[in-house]
Amino acid sequence: MNLLGSVDEMILSGLDDWVDAAEVAYIAKAYGGASTDEEIRQLSIEIIREVIEKGLMRTGDITQGGFKEWDLSDEEIVERINSEWTALGRRPNLGEICWLENTEEGNRRARQLSEKN
Repeated sequence: MNLLGSVDEMILSGLDDWVDAAEVAYIAKAYGGASTDEEIRQLSIEIIREVIEKGLMRTGDITQGGFKEWDLSDEEIVERINSEWTALGRRPNLGEICWLENTEEGNRRARQLSEKN
């Protein structure tokens, strides 16, 4: 499975808009090579862990006031997402579980990637 290409695709998607868990699942399948629901969940969690730990994206909810970042440690974020995804028993639908937003570093890296292509 392709973690690096999936991470790049995530931050490229984050240049234009917030990214939800359903889009992460799509990226894990389309760019990461995951095929079963379990592979898609596992790779999606790895992608989210990577973008958070590298400071490329923030995780939170979309509210009336816009993006509201979760006040949790990186590990707590990953545990929460994994737990909620597992409890669903399926791939998330639009807006379920969490949203991700690029950080300034994520935007900088995404712009570098888009200039190369």
